Amino acid sequence: MFKTADLTVFMRKTLFAVLISFLSGIAVPAQTGFRPGFVIKNNGDTLNGLVEYTTDAKFGKSCTFKRFDIAQIISYRPDQIKAYGFDHGRYFESKRKGRKLAFMECLVKGKTSVYIDPGKDKSTVYLEEASSGFYQLKRGNNQFAGVDYDARDIAEKVKTSALESVEPSQSFAQTPEVTLFKDFSVTNTKSTQIGIAAGYQFLTVGIPGTVFSKYFTDAEYNASFRPSIGIFLNKRLLKNSNLLSLDLAVLYLKDTYYGYSTYEYLDAIYNNDILIDLSSVQVPLSLKFRFGKGKIHPFFKAGIYTSLDMDASFIRYEDRLEGGTEVYSDRYSEYNPGPERGLQGSLGLEWHIGSARILSLEAGYQRGKSELYSSIPRYNTVIHTNCLSFQFRINL
Repeated sequence: MFKTADLTVFMRKTLFAVLISFLSGIAVPAQTGFRPGFVIKNNGDTLNGLVEYTTDAKFGKSCTFKRFDIAQIISYRPDQIKAYGFDHGRYFESKRKGRKLAFMECLVKGKTSVYIDPGKDKSTVYLEEASSGFYQLKRGNNQFAGVDYDARDIAEKVKTSALESVEPSQSFAQTPEVTLFKDFSVTNTKSTQIGIAAGYQFLTVGIPGTVFSKYFTDAEYNASFRPSIGIFLNKRLLKNSNLLSLDLAVLYLKDTYYGYSTYEYLDAIYNNDILIDLSSVQVPLSLKFRFGKGKIHPFFKAGIYTSLDMDASFIRYEDRLEGGTEVYSDRYSEYNPGPERGLQGSLGLEWHIGSARILSLEAGYQRGKSELYSSIPRYNTVIHTNCLSFQFRINL
């Protein structure tokens, strides 16, 4: 048996649960439905009434309208009306995109009007003005009032023209800020970029030697781990696009290659320690292909590189064991390392910070070789290198 107090609490909880369920059921459709708005007919007449607030995809295809709450519902296509909108809210006009008419969302209406695909202010922007008509904003330079401007600068020109114009200018739901145009601008990546590059290179080497130098052919070589630091220059090759650019870097490297070999020849055992010390400037030259819009851009690079030796030395220490007891030690410097040359490629990402700063991180691979010159030509050989690199960059 329920006591009176328990029954009262139970009824309250039940009523509360039913009320929540009811409100939840009507909450979703409350975001859509009809709202006060208007339709502008092709002859310029305005019909006030109720406009259905629907999804962005449907906003571009049709307008559902009725004069009052219980009136007949009418659906208009872009060829049937000039425009429609919501009181103190979003506004759409019929515009021709290619061969089709579609409703475009108007952000600014005035001497220069700004349009987007409904709800998609990060994709495509359109402008309309008396001198140029209705046109799509491109990345880079665009004609505005008969003059070439970068897309980023056009945002300021739109606001300036609105202030200077005698025609009324109105913003619908959004304000024409510079950020609207930033994804179409190339001012934040000038035609030439100069900056700092730093990173690490992981290197393996191999020296094939010749029949006259078994200390090379039988040797095992260490893997090298070296820092790199320097500057880079990137030059855009296309006038209005960052898709393709020429990339040049100058990096300082310091490294030591070490190898050890042991072998028998005649009645002796030979042990060799090989040391190659290098201080050089590496100069990679690449074509850079950059993709994407917004703040993050993937890219890949492919090209060649060479190194200019500042200081290079070769030393070989040899211990010769004869007769099982006697050891003879010698030191040789019979080789001179030459410059390294090879091919390279890399993948990476760029982050655009603000209007001027660009950070990038890339991983690359290099494959090259350098000559080892001996005073006796038949002893000449090469050093083969395989390198995995990681590099961080920031422009100045």
